[in-house]
Amino acid sequence: MRVIVNRIWQWRFGRGLVSTPNDFGRLGQPPSHPALLEWLTSRFIADGFSLKQLHKQMVMSATWRQSANHPDAELAQQQDPADELLWRSRVHRLRAEEIRDAMLAACGTLDLTMGGPSVDAKQPRRGLYVKSYRNRNDTLLHQFDMANGLERVSVRNTTTTPTQALAMFNGDEVLSRARKLAERVQQEGTDPAAAVRQAIRLTWCREPTDDELTRSLAFVVTKDTSGTPQLDSQRMTDFCHVLLNSGEFLYVD
Repeated sequence: MRVIVNRIWQWRFGRGLVSTPNDFGRLGQPPSHPALLEWLTSRFIADGFSLKQLHKQMVMSATWRQSANHPDAELAQQQDPADELLWRSRVHRLRAEEIRDAMLAACGTLDLTMGGPSVDAKQPRRGLYVKSYRNRNDTLLHQFDMANGLERVSVRNTTTTPTQALAMFNGDEVLSRARKLAERVQQEGTDPAAAVRQAIRLTWCREPTDDELTRSLAFVVTKDTSGTPQLDSQRMTDFCHVLLNSGEFLYVD
């Protein structure tokens, strides 16, 4: 029971209470919070082995709802350099499937249909349903450390490589998502400021600051031959492309 509880914790927090999820023996690492692991396990058993209740227990906790920004981060980092004591949320990049699904959701094309057979990566189904080929690892998902399907993976690698940046900047898939996002925000309103606000809301999940809005409008708005300001569709696509490539879209803090 401790193994599955630790796996769920690792999925939610990025690192398990036991950092070696495949080894709970003497060769593995001891739990960072043994009492918490025991308590969660006892609750899991008492709740009839309900994974739903276990997830709910974690995501409703104060620990889960912490920000990565901490007022005493420098002092706390000195006392806990390995970042094991759960005093703040860990900054983490979205997983491969989450990056793909978030782009599809932002441009309004994500298919949320539950169940059914697996599909090709070109289909807008959730990443959970995308086919994985053992002899093909050139997709956007594999660029961002998707497991290759040839072996069991207890903890995914999180790499930062030039090919990831190239795939996001030059890949047809991301460019297509940027065009779809630009089309969506322009269809929902003709006002340039409203379009920029909506694009930022869909990608960054917040309102733009006054400075961000001013600078964004200076880029996407051009003047026609009569000198009338208008929203430039190509520039709007480029703007959406930048949003999808931004750290605020790809990372959670």
